[in-house]
Amino acid sequence: DAAATPQELFFYRVVGTNSNRVVSFGTTAVVALLVGRTLHVAHAGDSRALLVREETKYGEFGCLELTVDHNYEHPGERERIQAPGSSLIFSEENKYVRPTKEEHEELKHKTDMNLPCPHLAFTRSLGHYMKGILHEPEISSRQLGEGDVMLLLASDGIFQCLNSRDIMGVALDYNDPYEAARNVVEHTIAVNYEGDIDNSTVIVAYL
Repeated sequence: DAAATPQELFFYRVVGTNSNRVVSFGTTAVVALLVGRTLHVAHAGDSRALLVREETKYGEFGCLELTVDHNYEHPGERERIQAPGSSLIFSEENKYVRPTKEEHEELKHKTDMNLPCPHLAFTRSLGHYMKGILHEPEISSRQLGEGDVMLLLASDGIFQCLNSRDIMGVALDYNDPYEAARNVVEHTIAVNYEGDIDNSTVIVAYL
């Protein structure tokens, strides 16, 4: 029988501490590198990059989403999950990805523990223990134009509460990137004050 990997063993050791969500899910990520006026963006999961641009000479702004979430709605990810031999299946009931019954039983057998079946909103994550959740980021590059003025990198908790134009509107009210980022997070919390606040992190950079 195949032995459990160190990553899997570490995950299962902390199940009883109620911190398994943090350890088992790994992390989604989005990073950006600006070389001259070429912007390179890499992401895995459902953290996003948003480009704010001045679209008219009258100072009207628009936003461009530079990433597409890695989930079942992503055409390439959906094709991968549906391919023969995949260790993941899509649950129509709750719109989550989960391991096949065989994969789940194999994980329980490796660790000799009766584990609940995980349900995930994403299909890529850095450090996730589950087979079929890819660690490889998707990378894109683009040349910035004169009207490109701001870049925002944000975790999924921000976008669960605010749409891209709302985020842009809050950020544009401030001339300091720290204040812009802080107020986007505070606005997210205010909008979702009665809900379950997911990780809400944002970085603002002026271009």
